[in-house]
Amino acid sequence: MSEVRWLAIANPAAGTTGDAPHAADALVREQVVTEVAVTRAPGDATRLAREASASGEFDGIVALGGDGTNHEVVAGMDRTRLAFASLPLGHGNCLARDLGLGRVELARRTLTRAVHGGPPAPIRTIDLLDITLHDAAHGVFRHLGTCTFAAGYVARTTETGRGPLAALGRGAYAVASVVTRPELLDARLWLDEVEIDATAFTGIVVNNTAHLANFRALPSARLDDGRLDLMGLAGGWAHQLAHNASILSGIGAAGPALLRQGALARLQFRSATTIMLDGEIMHGIRSAEIAVLPGALRCVAAP
Repeated sequence: MSEVRWLAIANPAAGTTGDAPHAADALVREQVVTEVAVTRAPGDATRLAREASASGEFDGIVALGGDGTNHEVVAGMDRTRLAFASLPLGHGNCLARDLGLGRVELARRTLTRAVHGGPPAPIRTIDLLDITLHDAAHGVFRHLGTCTFAAGYVARTTETGRGPLAALGRGAYAVASVVTRPELLDARLWLDEVEIDATAFTGIVVNNTAHLANFRALPSARLDDGRLDLMGLAGGWAHQLAHNASILSGIGAAGPALLRQGALARLQFRSATTIMLDGEIMHGIRSAEIAVLPGALRCVAAP
């Protein structure tokens, strides 16, 4: 039987200092991965995944970081041939949480089982988001999303959590959700070509996962249902805090203004807008189209 070879792509900027290199070293010692590549700048993970795919030397890639690192790795890898795994070292870790691998040690044990063939085989096929963005400055760009597209409140919360509150680690987004005030989002919205009145919305989220960072905000969402989940937020600061609290408590008493499923969402912003895609902030967006790519990625998941 030929050796199964996995590459670890480690983002040293994820988590606290040294988390990713330390975790990568442990995977090498345990013979789970055969090589480690370390990112130095944004975009490196995509380049490294593309080079690994072209080499033909690997059977899978494990991303050591958060949702942004996952996003970059998936964008560069050959999804027709390579399997993917996530070791959750970021702030939100939405994809890892939905895969049942929200804790590093559990993710490591599951990956070890996948590589060395221990039963049961923990490989799951999941959907991705096919996202086309119109950038006011640079034109049209296409992205693959693993978990979340957001505009308005959630994007601004993420920007705060990744900026002034980043030192709080995994608690950054929870604190940011409290200090960020909702503001009206001036946008038009369509779901499966039917326009939805979004005039009162303070935020729009299109998700592939049930999780938004630490929050299980879209409990009906599934990674493999061939559907995207759309959430519209409305109301002032008090209502948003009540909504956040209801999600954390599991009560669900203060729900979102809109919660629907579909296959295609389109947004048009009346002015250049900041959006969040898989934990990464992008500025100057004028429009977005989000479609589902069913069964587009094979990943290591909890059995």
